[in-house]
Amino acid sequence: MAVESDIFKNEFDQDRNHVGIVTGSIINPVTTQSLNSLEIKLKSGQAIQVKIEHDGLINMLYVFLGYSESQLKIVLNLTIDLPNIVPSTTYVGFTDSRGNSEREYFAKIHTIGKLRHNKILQLLGFGIKADIFLVYKYMQNGGLDCFTGSPGYLAPEVGFTWKATPESNVYSFGMVVLEVICGIRSKSKIGDKSLADYVWNMHSVNALNECVDALLGREFDEEEARMVLMVGLVCFHSDLAFRPKMRKKVHILLDPNKPLMELPEVRPLRVYASVSSSTSTSNFESRGVYSYSQLQ
Repeated sequence: MAVESDIFKNEFDQDRNHVGIVTGSIINPVTTQSLNSLEIKLKSGQAIQVKIEHDGLINMLYVFLGYSESQLKIVLNLTIDLPNIVPSTTYVGFTDSRGNSEREYFAKIHTIGKLRHNKILQLLGFGIKADIFLVYKYMQNGGLDCFTGSPGYLAPEVGFTWKATPESNVYSFGMVVLEVICGIRSKSKIGDKSLADYVWNMHSVNALNECVDALLGREFDEEEARMVLMVGLVCFHSDLAFRPKMRKKVHILLDPNKPLMELPEVRPLRVYASVSSSTSTSNFESRGVYSYSQLQ
């Protein structure tokens, strides 16, 4: 479900200055309202405040717009039974398309930078060099706990060390890569095998492209698909020290001629992990070898 503000007139839109509530398809919103009669111009250049409220007791959704808090007006209201439309577990976010100038883009970055939530990585700012780059808050453990701790994405060594690391985040990234290319959820089983084991087995018989999402048919670049799947598998390397850094993964994806590290034909049954221990008198770090059966 979405609440949209639109400055682009498609053939199914009423004008270039409207808001709407969408539940299924953007070409068929359940309700829309032009803002012209309310003297609100989305392209005025002024800051516009938006407030969305849902009253669960009467199943009513309200959308307020205005140039300031004191000028907020109800522009849309709709009786809607959200539990029958929105899944019990869902994401809340923001997206954008069309009408994207440099000034507008920076205004959106400024807005996103004000968001504060324990499940949203804080955007601190941006810079311009050869391209625009975004600066996010540094996460001391190397990533977001709510991601690295999610079932299916959890690196096996974390089950022993109970600590998220940059290397365990690399493992999680690799799992996302396999999900996207294969069209299969990380927690799914293919026969009696996990997604990672299934893809690794197909790699061992030189049939990686058989893992590509069947919905694509043969409409994809086979070499590109193989390269991306290899990047995903490298992220599962049994020796944490050999899991590639994000910079290297990006370089490989941008340059297909850049060589990948060699992968064993069969997925190793052991994983190498560092374990830190401390006492009142000493601190030390040991590097252990554990079997997947111990860690999963």
